[in-house]
Amino acid sequence: MIEQSGLINDFTRDVLRKSAQQLDLWLQEGFDLKVSVNVSMENLDRFNLPEIYEAAVRECYVPIDRITLEITEGKLGKDFAQSLDILTRLRLKGFGLAIDDFGIGYSSMETLKHMPFTELKVDRIFAHGAAKDPATRANLESSIKLGKALGLNVVVEGIEAGTDYQLALELGCD
Repeated sequence: MIEQSGLINDFTRDVLRKSAQQLDLWLQEGFDLKVSVNVSMENLDRFNLPEIYEAAVRECYVPIDRITLEITEGKLGKDFAQSLDILTRLRLKGFGLAIDDFGIGYSSMETLKHMPFTELKVDRIFAHGAAKDPATRANLESSIKLGKALGLNVVVEGIEAGTDYQLALELGCD
């Protein structure tokens, strides 16, 4: 609804600012943490987005490299050239970039090769029951291997069982 009403840019900037403020408190208390903030592909229609996000984080005195922006895979194909430009400039400013829900969208290997991602977030459908289901395990294993081959930090979402957790660690999940 926020996207449809045209409020997504202000909303995301405010969530980013509030996340950075909270991170600042945690860092002051001695916690060595980072935060991730979901970013809509609708946000990537603003050429000055990297400067807006940089200003929002700098107001809070938080190192930008402690913030990862998560982009949902399923929407990456909208305007490839513009997205690549904005994402590259966000990386140059120090933000981490995660491709979220990997495996359920339509991004190609070419997209992964060209976009400046630092993290691959494997969707939960590739983790749930992977320790017991060979097909799910194969999907999980290949996703983790792909992320590692591309030099990305790999996160697996939605792990609920200890056996799936152990498997993800054994397969190289970060």
